Amino acid sequence: MPLFFFNVRDREHLARPTEPIDLPDMAAVRSEALAAGREAVVELLRSGAPLEEAMRREYEITDETGQIVLTLPYAASVRDPSEDWIKEIR
Repeated sequence: MPLFFFNVRDREHLARPTEPIDLPDMAAVRSEALAAGREAVVELLRSGAPLEEAMRREYEITDETGQIVLTLPYAASVRDPSEDWIKEIR
């Protein structure tokens, strides 16, 4: 199963995870990113972060080679899924 890294970008800063996530395909990557984005927004708001701060972050998801395969703003995880907020590279 392919490995993916869910990097978190906050403007100029990029936080890279140490452990990849095994996911079968890009549909699963997108689904996982949307769910994780919702959870991240909730946690940021619970910790007292302003909504604007939570919404400016995004996942920059890379494959095993470091190639960006999907960029997903946290805002996309709390918006209407029919809106085109997700940029799939592949």
